[in-house]
Amino acid sequence: MTLPNQNRQPGIIQVRVPELPFADPLTGTELLWLTQLGRSKKAFISTIASYIITLLTGWKFKTIADNNYPAVSGDRIATDTSGGTWTLALPLAVNVGDSVEVADSAGTWATQPLSLATQAGQTIEGLPSPMSLDVPRSRPVFVWSGTTWKVAG
Repeated sequence: MTLPNQNRQPGIIQVRVPELPFADPLTGTELLWLTQLGRSKKAFISTIASYIITLLTGWKFKTIADNNYPAVSGDRIATDTSGGTWTLALPLAVNVGDSVEVADSAGTWATQPLSLATQAGQTIEGLPSPMSLDVPRSRPVFVWSGTTWKVAG
């Protein structure tokens, strides 16, 4: 990723971001010009910030708009339930030791819990799902033991 302004134009930052979605139409100071595979693209700063944070930290930011999001092994998911309770699904195809980390990034789990579901009869700590995550600002890690999802953190 390249952040310096190589053209020395005020207010423009060049960034290489793989697989950046198109975001048109855009106007005003809320946009950045991006270069992807030799093409210029426009995107909102908030969209870019989310992609940059994900690239730098590995965290994916999800909200109620992502209800029933299917996590994959290795995901680090920062959840926001301020818009209402929604469901995150743990991965189906897993190997022993695979993990998913989930965080309450908005601090709203106490009033709007995140529902954590398993697939195809999987369990969490031997119990059927869904599990309600309701401890605000917590960051549990779920690890597949081969028979159940274990809470490791």
